[in-house]
Amino acid sequence: MATVSQVLEDADRILATWEGNSDFSLATMTKVQMTVKRDEVRSKAALIEQKRVELRGLTESLTDEVKELGQMNTRAKSGFRAIYGPDSPQVAQVGITRTSDRKPRTRKVKPTE
Repeated sequence: MATVSQVLEDADRILATWEGNSDFSLATMTKVQMTVKRDEVRSKAALIEQKRVELRGLTESLTDEVKELGQMNTRAKSGFRAIYGPDSPQVAQVGITRTSDRKPRTRKVKPTE
């Protein structure tokens, strides 16, 4: 499938050629219809590009804010752990695993020969 820019370039070339050859005609399409359609496509393509730029800016802004909020979450969790202790219910409420809820390490047993 051709890209939008390729289709627009072809349409421009065809319309320029059509302009120089006024005797050319098609039964189901006029030069005016093609010109209107080309202008509509160009307008919508420009609008989409504008929205992409807007979306890029919003995405970058969101990424920065998410990073900042993540840092705030880390600071708050550290504060809960420091103030209430690593085994407190408040620590569990903010999403940190309490010390008493952690599984003890298990040693790997080496097979005897």
